[in-house]
Amino acid sequence: MIEKPMKFPLTKVGFDLDGTLDHSEIGALARLLYAAGVEIHVITVGGIGEDVEDTPEAVERMYARKIERLAFLDVPFTKLHVVTGDTYSDAGYEKAAIINGYEIPIMIDDASTFVSAMVEDTTALILHLKPGGNDE
Repeated sequence: MIEKPMKFPLTKVGFDLDGTLDHSEIGALARLLYAAGVEIHVITVGGIGEDVEDTPEAVERMYARKIERLAFLDVPFTKLHVVTGDTYSDAGYEKAAIINGYEIPIMIDDASTFVSAMVEDTTALILHLKPGGNDE
């Protein structure tokens, strides 16, 4: 007797921005999923360590730059999450916390340091887009 596979209702997918959504095929995938009603969560790094200016104006400019980039790439999204961290590893764990908090079952990212932290700290399926990466 053949068992029916478990249904997996794909309702949310996470995407990194720089190095991931700027690949035309990945952007097309995000557009297709969004059109099908899937929530698209863009989880991207805004800066690492001392490169991050911690003022409300700087944060607003950072978000505006990311939104402009998504508009340029013609990638629709449900929510933009911009993380920072003292290290690349910290930023990866921040990405994992967002994935866990929003119960995002799949995340696509290009940076191996972020991928390692997400694999370690979440049960989501983490897809590592190669080659490339924003690693140190």
